[in-house]
Amino acid sequence: MHPDVKMIQQAIHAVLSPLGFKKNRAVWIRVLPEVRQVVALDRGTWGSRCWFDFGVNVRKVNDDPKPRFYQLHLRWSDSQLMPEKERLAWIDIKDLDDPVMSPEERAEKFADVAHRYILPTLALVDSVKMIKKYLANPPRGNMAPGMSMELRQNLHLL
Repeated sequence: MHPDVKMIQQAIHAVLSPLGFKKNRAVWIRVLPEVRQVVALDRGTWGSRCWFDFGVNVRKVNDDPKPRFYQLHLRWSDSQLMPEKERLAWIDIKDLDDPVMSPEERAEKFADVAHRYILPTLALVDSVKMIKKYLANPPRGNMAPGMSMELRQNLHLL
C-alpha cells in the first residue's frame, strides 16, 4: 500500500463517518431506509493513482450489503462531476507518486472532493422519491451516471 493511502482514508473518513457511513477497508457504506450508498477509494492495478467511485443501490431491488462498484444501480467516478479546469488538476493530485503536493495536502484535497462533489450528488439520490426525480431529468454528458441493467429492468418497482 502506498504510504499516502492511509492518510487519505483518514481524511475521507473524517468527512463521511459523521454522516453515518461505515468503513470497511477503502469502502464506506451508508444504509438509508430505501437506498444503500457506497463511496470507494479505488486504486488501479498499475501505477499509484487513487480515485473515488461512488453510487447507490435501491434496496427494494437489490439489498446486497457489500455491492461492487459495477453493480451499483447508479454510479459515478469523481472527475465526472468536476469542471474541466479542476478535472485537469485532479489528474496530478490523484497520482500519489507525483510530488505536486505533500501527503497532508493531498489528503485534504481528497476530503474536499468528497465534501464538494460526492456528498451533494448522493444527496440527490437518497430515497426512491429522489431517484425518480433525478432520473426524470438526469444530467447529460460527462455528469450522467452509469445505470445498471438491473435498475433499468426494475424501474417499474420504484
